[in-house]
Amino acid sequence: MEHISYIWPKMAALAADLGLPYQTVAAWKWRGRIPADYDLDLIEAARKRGHTLTLDQLAAARRANAMQIADHTPAHGHASPPAQPSPKKKSPPVSRVTGGGA
Repeated sequence: MEHISYIWPKMAALAADLGLPYQTVAAWKWRGRIPADYDLDLIEAARKRGHTLTLDQLAAARRANAMQIADHTPAHGHASPPAQPSPKKKSPPVSRVTGGGA
């Protein structure tokens, strides 16, 4: 989302311009990408703010984001914490029942 921060420095402003809940835009920021379904809405909202935003610019930002993901670098610029191994569950003890001889 860095590519549009000059138009919307605050996520709340972007959410308001798109008529979306703040939490939706915050999730985009956390993921480092905006779903393509919103491209035309973004272009129109940018125009209303006096900026030009094009499909080519949005596509270029997605390509850059994809390359960052391929390099294992999150788009928001923060390294992800290393994955923690899941704790292994211990199996319950197996009781052996021995039958009496018949």
